Amino acid sequence: MARFNPDGTRQPTNLFECAAWHIAIQVICRRPQCRRVAVFNPHQLWWLFERKHWDMRLGQLDRWLRCSVCDAGGTMSLLRGEAKATVSLPWPDEREWKRAVSRFRA
Repeated sequence: MARFNPDGTRQPTNLFECAAWHIAIQVICRRPQCRRVAVFNPHQLWWLFERKHWDMRLGQLDRWLRCSVCDAGGTMSLLRGEAKATVSLPWPDEREWKRAVSRFRA
């Protein structure tokens, strides 16, 4: 269930809400020597987590997302508006996406 910020915008609580509301996910490596930045398309990241049956709560993402260079964890932030993804993952099948949206609306 989404929460609302003081300015009235919706604050997502899981990956599906990020995908439904087009909010990209940015992860920055925690190691000061690395600081690599990765931006994920929310639909693609949701589909990865859906296929692997991983926990999609935003507070649990750092458990699964690791730096591809140094294997350290990362700090996650949300990017609203137009954000260009730097990591390419497979897109969800259109039928699967529509089925998920239907469950979300119900």
